[in-house]
Amino acid sequence: FANHSTGIYLVNLTFKNSTPKGGSQAESIIMAGGKNILSHVTLSSLQDTLQINDSAYIGDSYIEGDVDFMWGRGPVYFDNCEVKALNRGYSPQIRNTNANHGYVYNHCTFSTAPGVTGMYISRIAPSTYPYSEVVLLDCALGPGINPVGWLLNSAPRGGTTADASTQAPNLHFREFNSTNIDDGKPANVSQRAAFSKQLTMADDAETIKNYRDPTYVLGWAPAMAPIITVQPTVIASKAGISELGVTAAAVPEPTYQWQHNGVALQDGGSISGASTATLTIAGAPMGDAENYTVVVTNPSGSVTSSPATLTISAP
Repeated sequence: FANHSTGIYLVNLTFKNSTPKGGSQAESIIMAGGKNILSHVTLSSLQDTLQINDSAYIGDSYIEGDVDFMWGRGPVYFDNCEVKALNRGYSPQIRNTNANHGYVYNHCTFSTAPGVTGMYISRIAPSTYPYSEVVLLDCALGPGINPVGWLLNSAPRGGTTADASTQAPNLHFREFNSTNIDDGKPANVSQRAAFSKQLTMADDAETIKNYRDPTYVLGWAPAMAPIITVQPTVIASKAGISELGVTAAAVPEPTYQWQHNGVALQDGGSISGASTATLTIAGAPMGDAENYTVVVTNPSGSVTSSPATLTISAP
């Protein structure tokens, strides 16, 4: 529980709340301070996994839970994350006001546990939270997602029970270019709830551009210098071809430059992937041990990995 704390980086960590199903409210993370970054984290609980009541950026992370397991006021920008529902219900319930944006998911996946169907992307009681905002951009959806997609319900805790569909003029439940997880084809959105909106490049290019920008959503530009979470390792070496890989967390995404004995490598000949997270070497010489490092860089900083030693032995 990070209460009124700002500028926190949570990287390469797992947070699991072990409260059993049917127990009390059970977040794995609660944040009530802004300008925080979560990267390469795993969040797990059987309800209310994530609650964020101020601005946060979450990238390259996995979030699973049961029933409205992401909630709060936000704003939050999710980038390249996986969201998994363990039971039938709803993913986020976002309670932002008109003072800030809600939850925006960019290049994320929404899946369900085996056998779970009818999962709503999001729900809200518009008479209580009329400005709720949930936006999906280029997200992949699993077969367990309800074809209607979105749900309005009566207000909780004594709110009115009037027809919810007439209470949502300021609601932002939006999708752009949703696809199927299984085959990558465009998702069938023909049955989506009428109060939601399918954004199109023809009609909503400026809106889509804005939502793609974390600064627009959050009100600040998320930045974190690279942190190497897995040092270079040999991930494959057979048939005369060797592969070395590195894993790094950085916001925005970093660039990579592999080095051989301190000299920068370039693609060509036996080398490929010299500027990616995976370096491929064809026909590496046998015998002498060779040292490979990688420099990981983004606008906030640079870090050089520990050396990986590659030794090719004769069959």
